[in-house]
Amino acid sequence: LLVDDEEVSRYLVRQLLPRGLYEISEAATGTEGLALLGNEPPDIVLLDLNMPGMDGFQFLERLGAVSDTPAVVLTSMILDSGQRTKLGRAAKILSKSDLSSAMLVAAIGDALGRTGIAA
Repeated sequence: LLVDDEEVSRYLVRQLLPRGLYEISEAATGTEGLALLGNEPPDIVLLDLNMPGMDGFQFLERLGAVSDTPAVVLTSMILDSGQRTKLGRAAKILSKSDLSSAMLVAAIGDALGRTGIAA
């Protein structure tokens, strides 16, 4: 499940993931993402932090209350130590500015406890 309010960012993630390796559901808001989570639980959540309404921090709190689905945070924010602490539930935090296919696939594999996934 990809939760990001920016269509351009969702497009970038779709392009970075190897075709046919993942089935991607998308949500443009945290509220929409939580609704999708309840309908069809994903294996992993790829999550933006800076979204209107429910931000990624709030989404992670709510996710933790209803599911043990791992989350990989994709952000362009420069995080301070307090923000990083709030993201303790996140399996991985990746910067959007230097995101690559190999980095994204590796983060997903790590979060899911898999090894040896080829990009």
